[in-house]
Amino acid sequence: MLASGSCVTNTCDLISFSGIVAMSKILFYLLLSCFFVLTSIASESGPVFGTVWTDWNRDGVRDPGEQQSPPSTYVELLDAQTGIPLMTTTPDHWYSSYHFALVPPGTYVVRVVLPADHVFTTPLTGSDPWRDSDVDLLGTSAPFIMAGQDVIIDAGCLDQKAQVHGVVWTDWNRDGIRNESD
Repeated sequence: MLASGSCVTNTCDLISFSGIVAMSKILFYLLLSCFFVLTSIASESGPVFGTVWTDWNRDGVRDPGEQQSPPSTYVELLDAQTGIPLMTTTPDHWYSSYHFALVPPGTYVVRVVLPADHVFTTPLTGSDPWRDSDVDLLGTSAPFIMAGQDVIIDAGCLDQKAQVHGVVWTDWNRDGIRNESD
C-alpha cells in the first residue's frame, strides 16, 4: 500500500506538470506562427484612397477650388475578377476624399458611382498624375494589385445640369447687336 505523498503520486504530479508545459509550448508555437502569418498579410495589405472632385472648368485637371464631390456619390472597391463589391464608402462632401484602410492582397478595381446629373471628365489628362482623373468615362479604374503599397485613385466629374452662359445688356439703340454704346 502506498502512502500519500509517495513517489507514484509525485510522478503523476510531474507527468501532469510536464504535460501542461508541453501543451504550453505547442500553444506558444502555434500562436507565434499565427502572428507571423498575420504580420505577413498585414504587411502586404495597404490603403486605397483618393479624391472625387467636380471639374468646374471641364479641362480634365483638378485645379484649386475644384474639391467638392457631388452629393449622393459613393465609391466601391470591387474584386477585379468577379466584379463583386467588397467595400463601399462615400467621399467627404467638402474635401471629397475617400479611404479604404488595410485592403488585403489581391487584384481590385475602384468604381465611382455619381448621381444621374453628373458624368466623368476626360481621364488621364495633363502632365501631373496627382491632378488628373484615374477612372474611365464609366467611373471604373484600371485593375491594380494590392501588395502593401498606397493606391491612389482620383475621379473627376462634370455637372450636367442646364447652364446658361452669355452677357446681358441693354440694347439702347434697339438694333439687336451689342455695341460699345449699349
